[in-house]
Amino acid sequence: MLVAAAWCMAAMPAHAQRTAPGLWEIKIEQTHADGEIAKQLAEAKRQLASMPPEARAMMAQMLSQQGLSLDDNGGVTVRICMTPEDAERAGIPQHDEDCDYEILERGADRLRARIQCRDEGRTRGEGEVRFEGDRAYRGSFDVESRMDGKPMRMKMTQQARWLAEDCSGAFGR
Repeated sequence: MLVAAAWCMAAMPAHAQRTAPGLWEIKIEQTHADGEIAKQLAEAKRQLASMPPEARAMMAQMLSQQGLSLDDNGGVTVRICMTPEDAERAGIPQHDEDCDYEILERGADRLRARIQCRDEGRTRGEGEVRFEGDRAYRGSFDVESRMDGKPMRMKMTQQARWLAEDCSGAFGR
């Protein structure tokens, strides 16, 4: 769920201010994690590195069809297609029905938001996004959750950029 919350927080700011419709790419980097999540991410990286090339290619293809890719350092890249209606709405879309989003502060070039989820880990977090015009933004987020009854914290950064007006064919379909 922690990854889903991170993806949701990453995708939401693209809709929060006036942004260009079309294909967006959002790179999410974990800058710090404590507890079990750090161990799990390290294990996932180790397993990915030890996969045969064919299996790694198959996994990359499956992720690509969902607009996702992983880098060698554990970063995630998400591609989303923002429709003209999404861009005009200027609200926070509900990407995960188990999570609620709240805008805490909105300015001309910045947004602060909170996420609260009803998942097993009671995932929650806050973040800030700084817009660089209508085709790029940068953000940072602090997320807390629980795994096996133990608290976990993770810090993430993100960079987003507009890629194209047309999203057709962008997700390997």
